[in-house]
Amino acid sequence: VKVYYAAAGTNATWPWGSSGFCNNVLPSVALPVLQPGESTIVELVLDPTTFGSYCNTNHCFLARIENSLGDPIVDHPNDLAQDIYVNNNIAMRNVIFYDIYAGINPPMIDDVQYPHGGFVAFGNAQGVAANYDLILNTSSFERDLFEVAEISLKFDVSSWEIIHPILLNLPNIEIKDDYSINVKTNELIIPNIPLPPNSDYKVYCGFSFLTDEIDTQKNFEMHFLQKKSLPSAYQQDAWTGGVHMYIERGNRVPFDADAGNEHEIDLGETLTLIADNIGEYATYNWYDQNGDLVHTGETFTVSPDFTRIYTLEVIATADGFKDYAEVEVNVKRNKINTISPNPGSTLVNVDYEVSEVNSAYFMIIGVNTNAPVSNYILDVNQNNLTLDVSNYLNGVYSVILICDGEIVDFSNFEKN
Repeated sequence: VKVYYAAAGTNATWPWGSSGFCNNVLPSVALPVLQPGESTIVELVLDPTTFGSYCNTNHCFLARIENSLGDPIVDHPNDLAQDIYVNNNIAMRNVIFYDIYAGINPPMIDDVQYPHGGFVAFGNAQGVAANYDLILNTSSFERDLFEVAEISLKFDVSSWEIIHPILLNLPNIEIKDDYSINVKTNELIIPNIPLPPNSDYKVYCGFSFLTDEIDTQKNFEMHFLQKKSLPSAYQQDAWTGGVHMYIERGNRVPFDADAGNEHEIDLGETLTLIADNIGEYATYNWYDQNGDLVHTGETFTVSPDFTRIYTLEVIATADGFKDYAEVEVNVKRNKINTISPNPGSTLVNVDYEVSEVNSAYFMIIGVNTNAPVSNYILDVNQNNLTLDVSNYLNGVYSVILICDGEIVDFSNFEKN
């Protein structure tokens, strides 16, 4: 028996391709004579220093009993799935185990922090173009992985150009800005992907456990699969392969992301948002309303033109667990700046600002007098109005600014 190895993938080939098995083989082991119904276990030594740069993370293993005279192997060039389906003497296994606990840091790849997970190869091993489906499944016996973790797929540049138009029509995903998506369902099917002949791509399958979803369940699964879009005449679903990830979640003390309370600022004013420190090493990311990363750090200074909601993402360095929080910054674009003189006896000048409104007016109400209510229509293109208060009763009055039918600000003045 010979055992070959390559990068974990969903459409491995024999022997073609950069993800093929032809050049990576362990020393063969002789099998004893086996009687009908008998089995045996053989051990092979794997030297990880022999791994090539393409497959230096997760691996697929292919076992072949190559010299059986009574049961020879029938090869199907560039169609390893058929080799395995038809032949008795070929077996393949793509299984990856992850134990996530304190001290198992998420990987840094090319100076970029990735979630826990790994690269998976996929593609078209045939000599002609064909359509394929990619399937991500997170089903478990209890809660699915997508219920307790953030699931992400990050494609390489070449495959993103092919897959992105298809993603635009799929529900239950969130398209990110760096060739990646977040998956919001336990089974995602990306259908009818037109892959050119002899093509080979990579996708990073990642997961980040959420502290809000910590419970007693420890074991989870994630499966990344590929099949031909057109069913086979004799196999129905024509699967080309799959990579299976088995995940164990360790114990951890929960933490909460906290971006502070809601804020209100004037237009043009700056504000520093401060994240609550969680008491351990962590990354603090801030996102705008479009989901774009705009800052990394515990503090974040903003000066928005309009009311904005910012999202804080906190990722624990120790194990990649994460939590989110939101904070709203209300921007006052319509306001009363000053009333002068105050107190006043004859003429009172009200300085105001209104922006992007259809109508605005002042409502003058006596606070401690029985004076009738007065309304003053405002020119939305101006910022100043002079009030003649000579006939007002002495006392305190409120100037209420109303824009498009809503009260937006008020200020008091005294008539003497």
